[in-house]
Amino acid sequence: MTRVNSIRQTVSAIIHGDLKHRLPTQLNDDELNTLSRTINGMLDQIELLVHGVRNVSNSIAHDLRTPLAELRSRLEELSLIRPSAEEAYAEIDGAVADVDRVIRIFDALLRLAEIDAGMRRSGFVSLDVSDLAANAVEFYEPAAELKSIDLTFRSNGPLLVSGDPVLLAQALSNLIDNALKYAPQHGSIEVAVQKHGATAEISVSDNGPGIDELEKAKVVQRFYRGDASRGTPGVGLGLSLVQAVAKLHGSSLELRDNGPGLRAVLILAAEESGSLLRETAQTQPTPADGVAPSTLASLP
Repeated sequence: MTRVNSIRQTVSAIIHGDLKHRLPTQLNDDELNTLSRTINGMLDQIELLVHGVRNVSNSIAHDLRTPLAELRSRLEELSLIRPSAEEAYAEIDGAVADVDRVIRIFDALLRLAEIDAGMRRSGFVSLDVSDLAANAVEFYEPAAELKSIDLTFRSNGPLLVSGDPVLLAQALSNLIDNALKYAPQHGSIEVAVQKHGATAEISVSDNGPGIDELEKAKVVQRFYRGDASRGTPGVGLGLSLVQAVAKLHGSSLELRDNGPGLRAVLILAAEESGSLLRETAQTQPTPADGVAPSTLASLP
C-alpha cells in the first residue's frame, strides 16, 4: 500500500501538468514495478509529443507573423499614401504574394494532418515510379534551365510500387525543389529510379553544400530550418512532408552524403515484376491529364 500511495502521488502531480514526474521503480521485477516502467515509457512518449506540439505551434505563429505583418504594412501604406494606380497595383501584387505564403503554410499542414491520420491510404494503386519521376523531371526542367542547372533522369525501366500517386509526386517534387534551391549555378541534379532486391529507390542527388551529419535528423522536423536555409524561400515543411509520405507508405527517407552535396533517397517496397496493367496506366499522374503539373505547382 505504501508503494501504491507513492504511485498515486506521482500520478496526481502529472495530472496537474507536471510531465517531468515519473513513477518510482525498484530493482525487483514484480507486477507493480513492471507496471511503473510501462507507464513511465508512456509518459516519456506523451512528454515528447506535447513538446512537439508546443514547438510546432510556436513555429506556426512565427512563420505566419512575417507575411501577415508585411501584408498589414502594405495595406496601411496604401491607405495613408494613396499612391498612383501603377504603384498601388504593384503593392496589391505583393499583398497577394503575402497571402499566398500563408495559404501555402496551411495547405502543407493540412496535407501533413491527412497523412498522419492515414486518410490517404484509400488512394493507393499500383503505379510505375519511373514514369512518375520522369514526369516530375520534365516539369522542373524549365526551372533548372533558368538557373543553368543540368537536371537529368536515370532509370532502368518500369518499376511498380503500391502507393498514392499524388502524394508520391508531391514528395518527389519537394526533393527536386530542395535540390534546385541549394545546387550552385551551373550545378547538376540527378533523379534516379532503381531496384535493389525487394525495394524501389527514388533518389535526388545534387552537388550543393549538403547537410551536416548532426542536422540530418533535425531537417525532417516540421518548421526546422538550418543555417544554410536561412536565406532561401520556404517554411521548413518540405522534408517533413516527404518523411510523412514515406511513413504512410511503410517506407523510409534516407539523407546521404553525395560528396559534395546531398543524396535524398525515398525507399519503397517494390511489387512483383510484370507488365503494367491497363488500369494502372490510367491512374498515372501524367502532364496530359493535369495531375502532375497542378500538384507540383501548388507545393510550398
